[in-house]
Amino acid sequence: MSFVVISSHEDAQGKDLQQPGDSVAVYSSQVDARERYASRVARLAEASRTAATDSSATSTAWVALLQLPVPAADIDEALETLEIVIEETDDIAGELGDMILAYEGTVYAGPSETGYPRERAIDDLHAWLV
Repeated sequence: MSFVVISSHEDAQGKDLQQPGDSVAVYSSQVDARERYASRVARLAEASRTAATDSSATSTAWVALLQLPVPAADIDEALETLEIVIEETDDIAGELGDMILAYEGTVYAGPSETGYPRERAIDDLHAWLV
């Protein structure tokens, strides 16, 4: 099995606020993947809260931990597997949703925080992959 941690952090205009290489990581161990997941959740929350000190700053951050149905040797293989899953199913939200082991998403708008629905993150992931 392979485990993939995918994260997204965008401002209100859709600009990616992550550093290159931070958005996707692949692990053969679920323990390692869960550590990466927890780290990304904490880092994105901290970055978003710091940016939100400017009351006009708005951003969305989400992190998902997925279990792939087949092993993947690297990021390219993992993303290719996710694309195949999307292409081969009529129920994208159901298929990707079934692969998600953990998810956290938040919209940061100034001093307030609200949840970002998992279904919207799945839609974002789908749009990014195809």
